Amino acid sequence: SKGGDLPIPNKLQIQNSKLQILFLGQMEAYKGILDLIEAVQKTKSDVVLHIVGDGSALIEAKEKAGNDSRFKFYGRLSQTELETKIWPLIDLLINPSLVPESFGMVVVEAMAHGVPTLASNLVALPELIEENRTGWLFEAGNIEALSRKIEHLAQNICGYQAMNLLCQEQAKQFGLDDYLNKLIEFAKIVS
Repeated sequence: SKGGDLPIPNKLQIQNSKLQILFLGQMEAYKGILDLIEAVQKTKSDVVLHIVGDGSALIEAKEKAGNDSRFKFYGRLSQTELETKIWPLIDLLINPSLVPESFGMVVVEAMAHGVPTLASNLVALPELIEENRTGWLFEAGNIEALSRKIEHLAQNICGYQAMNLLCQEQAKQFGLDDYLNKLIEFAKIVS
């Protein structure tokens, strides 16, 4: 079949062209959440940052975000809540970690949901994040570079709709979708 015959996810069209970004993880300064909030504040484009997780930087993150309607805090959510309330909304995962990570599980989860990732160059699994195919990298701790990248992606949101399919294919290559399904089933048992 021709490339044009592939189903194109219309999630982005549903969102009325606002870029829906997700931060999912521990709310700790070293995870880059405070830098991410500052980067979003610097962008002029219409974006929404969904922030899921808790930790010692949660209060500071909420103070930094203020009453800005671009930031939505959810606290910690169950796997079921993520599956039903969060992942269907999301266009882009951002992992702005300021420290090297041994395994970027949240990046894997995003790919299985067909969501590309914008990650700092310290996040593990660089082979998963292929520039302009399954995501993008930026220099860790460079708030200006992160802000510019968010701005660019928000303005070119239609240009990377096909990445949803590439991400899912990449997750399958790594056998990650099966692994995630097992994790989800395990989470249901223990929660």
